[in-house]
Amino acid sequence: RQTSLSLLRVFFARMNIDTTEIPWEYLKPGETKPLLGLLFELPDESQLLVEGTLREIHEMASYRGMEAFQKAAKERGISDWSVHFTKRVPLINKAIWVWIHHRELFDYAKSMHQVENAAWWGKRIGLPKEEPKWSLIVKETLENELQGFFLATQGRGHRCTVEMRHYGDCMYYFHVYVDDYVQNALIHDTAGELVSQKTRPTFEIVYAYDMNEGSLEIHVQGTFQTRYELEDIFIATVFDEQIELPRQYPYDLSMFKNPRFSLSVDPLDNIEVLVKELQFRWDCGNGIKYSSSKEPNFIAWIRKTLNENILSLETAEVVFVKLQFLFRVLEGRRRGSLTFEIAVPNRNTLQGKNPKYVRIINKYLNEWRMTHETEPHQLTSLHGTRQ
Repeated sequence: RQTSLSLLRVFFARMNIDTTEIPWEYLKPGETKPLLGLLFELPDESQLLVEGTLREIHEMASYRGMEAFQKAAKERGISDWSVHFTKRVPLINKAIWVWIHHRELFDYAKSMHQVENAAWWGKRIGLPKEEPKWSLIVKETLENELQGFFLATQGRGHRCTVEMRHYGDCMYYFHVYVDDYVQNALIHDTAGELVSQKTRPTFEIVYAYDMNEGSLEIHVQGTFQTRYELEDIFIATVFDEQIELPRQYPYDLSMFKNPRFSLSVDPLDNIEVLVKELQFRWDCGNGIKYSSSKEPNFIAWIRKTLNENILSLETAEVVFVKLQFLFRVLEGRRRGSLTFEIAVPNRNTLQGKNPKYVRIINKYLNEWRMTHETEPHQLTSLHGTRQ
């Protein structure tokens, strides 16, 4: 309903859908009944293809989607992708225009957008700051290794596909699609009868290697042990040498236990940092959580809460923090903000966010000693290195 009729007409033409029966000249903006009628008359395969493509376009019709288009266009050297847009053009029209006129840019930006919106990432440090092996042999080897791992340990993973993408100068992404367990779904067949259909959907794993930082981040659902094994497989495949990842985890939030600690920043950066949430945990199983929405004074909250619960700050472990960086206007930088989360020992939500903001954030995480920087250790075995 929100999409330009002229763009929809071109979209259907690109999908090889005959729309000669649609009275385009007489349709009013938002009038979709004739188009829906046409869609429902299509064969099932064509209908699924059209609906699936429109859903992808709709997902990119957001401000984050526009940011992904902008970054992808810059990396691909495409300068005219947005010259036809004004601020008043609806986002859905921008997204479908890119799909029509720059299909490769659309697909590339869509993959970046999916990475940026993936949930928690686990991070390991201490890898060599060098370009990983990047070839068809590496792709096939990684596919075979991951397929073997999931078949042997979980009974799934009958097929595995790896897509390798290089974003920017230093970021290397490996998108992995692995067959999941068989699932049963009730669907209507071509005759309109309700039948059971067995499918084997895929689940996704994403490796993100930062050559400048010498770090590996992985997006995957599973236990820590599964994550460790998947890291080992990746490292053994894409680097010439075998590497022992350091025992030290990348994140340390213990500085929040110091009442004198402050998130001090350089005035020249013109930023402000806020603690939105903080979580403490004790070996006895007790835990408390701070939220700025309920108590703006963090220090006062700590003292009050600890006294009421007779808990010792010395024996506490800080396991989670949510921080908000407020970026004020600076030469070459617009006003903005970025809120992210860190959970010890190695999870964060910074992956895929605005790189200009992330560089400044990482600078302060290092200065506040929330992150560890470790040089890689070259060993002959990958085993027995985890804690």
